[in-house]
Amino acid sequence: MGSRLRSKELRRKGMAVIITAIMLVFVIPVVGLAIDAAVLYTIKARLQTAVDAGAVAAARTLNKGLTLAEQAGNAQAKAQSYFNANFPEGEMGATQVTVPTPDVSESGFRRRTVTVQGSAMAPTYFMRVFGYTRTMVRATGTATRRDVNIIMVMDRSGSMQNTGSCTPMKEAAKDFVSLFANGRDRIGVISYSTSYYNAFNHTMDFLTTSPNINSRIDAITCAGWTNSATAISEAYNQIYAIDEPGVLNIILFFTDGLPTAGTANFPIKRLADTRYGYGVNSSSSSPPNGTYRSTTDASLNNKEQFNSSGTNYANMPPSPCRHTVGGTYYTWYQTNGGGTKYLQTSPNPNWTPASKLGVLAGGSGNSTGTTQGLYAPLATSITAQNGGTLSGSTGCRYTSSTNYVRRDISFIPDLDAYGNSTRGFVSMSGEEFSSGSYSGQIRPDKPIAIAKAFKNATYNAAIRIRGDTRIQPVFYIIGLGDPNATDPYTAVDTDLLLRMSNDTTSPEYTDTQPTGMFVFAPDNSQLNAAFVRVASEILRIAN
Repeated sequence: MGSRLRSKELRRKGMAVIITAIMLVFVIPVVGLAIDAAVLYTIKARLQTAVDAGAVAAARTLNKGLTLAEQAGNAQAKAQSYFNANFPEGEMGATQVTVPTPDVSESGFRRRTVTVQGSAMAPTYFMRVFGYTRTMVRATGTATRRDVNIIMVMDRSGSMQNTGSCTPMKEAAKDFVSLFANGRDRIGVISYSTSYYNAFNHTMDFLTTSPNINSRIDAITCAGWTNSATAISEAYNQIYAIDEPGVLNIILFFTDGLPTAGTANFPIKRLADTRYGYGVNSSSSSPPNGTYRSTTDASLNNKEQFNSSGTNYANMPPSPCRHTVGGTYYTWYQTNGGGTKYLQTSPNPNWTPASKLGVLAGGSGNSTGTTQGLYAPLATSITAQNGGTLSGSTGCRYTSSTNYVRRDISFIPDLDAYGNSTRGFVSMSGEEFSSGSYSGQIRPDKPIAIAKAFKNATYNAAIRIRGDTRIQPVFYIIGLGDPNATDPYTAVDTDLLLRMSNDTTSPEYTDTQPTGMFVFAPDNSQLNAAFVRVASEILRIAN
């Protein structure tokens, strides 16, 4: 009995050995195939990473060179360099690594596509039993470079000069320009202080045209107030006029402080009211007394006194601006060529002068102080801080001194010249006339009212511009700090600039509008790094 059991056990063991031997014939190749497949997959993944890196690097290099052929040569060199760094000969035992020659082609409207193909012979291990010692592995990577339209909006206000930042800004701006493709990308420059100026008209030939963009940037000088809303609105008008929805449309806005000026259609003051004075009239032969003369004599009218910008003067009379009838000038208290003459105490009720399109400046954190205007919105030259005293202003007090502008304009309107609201972001409570002829309107005789009104206009301009769903402008903003700033109204407002750019860290970031970027430079020694960072981000997104 026991011998039969031992015999059966031996037979079972024998069968197990036979079955195991037969299974190994099939299992070993399967396991070997799995191991070789894993090796091939790993090598393929590394090869794909290498060609992708080469394609992206090549696309970013398409800014170098005047022609597509020259750009292709630079791109090919860069692609090969990145490929070799990521997949050198012998990587994981691979041999016969083919160094790619990228193909650069026009793939659409102002788009270029780089295609990088690479290959290598991957080693096998277990499959050598069947005579397969090497297997070809291939990978293809592509990257597209969109051309860009950039309007650079450069702050050249007096604070830039005072902090020694004017020259560092210009040097950083030129380095920024060098990172883009002449003949492909389009760049223009708007400089702004009290008024704006088209420092360089946008063109694709920004380095080869004469004068080129660098020489125009070099010519910029810094002085005056800060008219931010006007500058970015003019930049948008240029982007809109270019009318290329298929490219990356960018407004690069640089500033070192808050808005202190703005452009609007200012209503002429045609009613008496109470407001702050505007300074001493140097033509007066009598002491300042804060009153006006009830006379129809224009020569005496010019001697009115409102000498203290910190004192409210009751019954400040209407503006002495004149209007033309039949080729003859008439003041607001005269009839059209004869008959009854109206006195300053009882002006002509039918006098309805047209509003004046100009720049009002003087914004600060102070309730009292000097305000200036009206200036022409377009500066007279690249070195001029403003456009000069507004023309067509015969008789107006600001023609004798821009500090007297508060005598001529009634209030700051609710919309600036571009339709941007002067209300809504920061409260205007306390900055309006509380009673009188212009009750509820924003005061033009308070520096803080100017600052707040045109800060609102700047904020609202950015929201309006980003809302263009066809052109889709993107804001890249650089804010320059001043370690010595004590007045918050002269320092850059990072919260405002984050909101304007729609930076992802903005308190009101929205993915329904283009995402931009805000970069803060604590001082002018870090300006170049800030501009380079912005350029790198633009080129990354352009890919």
